[in-house]
Parts: sequence; C-alpha cells; structure tokens
Amino acid sequence: MRPKDRFAKKVFRKTPKQTKRVAGKKKAEKQHCGICGRTLHGTPSGKGVVGTAKMSKTQKRPSAMFAGILCNKCRAKVLEEALNIKYCGKKKEESSIKLEKFVTAATGKIE
Repeated sequence: MRPKDRFAKKVFRKTPKQTKRVAGKKKAEKQHCGICGRTLHGTPSGKGVVGTAKMSKTQKRPSAMFAGILCNKCRAKVLEEALNIKYCGKKKEESSIKLEKFVTAATGKIE
C-alpha cells in the first residue's frame, strides 16, 4: 500500500492467494458557490459511471452566466454591480472585494 493511501477508506478485495486491503475512492462532493459557499443546485455531483460519465454535455453544464460557479443570489448581486459600473458610472473600486473578479468578467460579457 502506498503511503498516500494509508488514510483512505478501507476496501478489502479477495484474490486467489489472500485478502488485500485496497484504497477506496473518495465520494464526490457537491459543488459550492464561489462567494458565499452555499451548495449549488442544478449541477451534477458524482464521479465515473455513477455521476457524470453517462450524462450528455448539456446535462452536465448549466447555460446561464456564472451558473455552476455562483448561487442565484450572488449571481444577481454580481450582475447588478456590473450593470451599475457599465451604465450608471459607478467605479470598480467601489464594489466588494469578493465580487471584484466576477464583476470584471460580467462587465466584459454585457453588451
């Protein structure tokens, strides 16, 4: 057993000679919002055959702006800030530090 696998979940496999301890796979976590940390809905969580392997590309990836990265409330805040910067004359320095990188990306996407 490799040293990095010592603390992994223990799974035992029978071989013809003996029973061996094999490192188990970690369970996939749900995705979280990049700003507030809430769990994201509408995004698949899972690894391999159980999770995303059998899904089509459109099922794996949400289509809204910042979907799969931000929750709905944070996405609304970011888009509101981006609109204020683009059309109302607000400066980028006045927005929150947490929202700053998302706001700069959103201002580039808004026409």
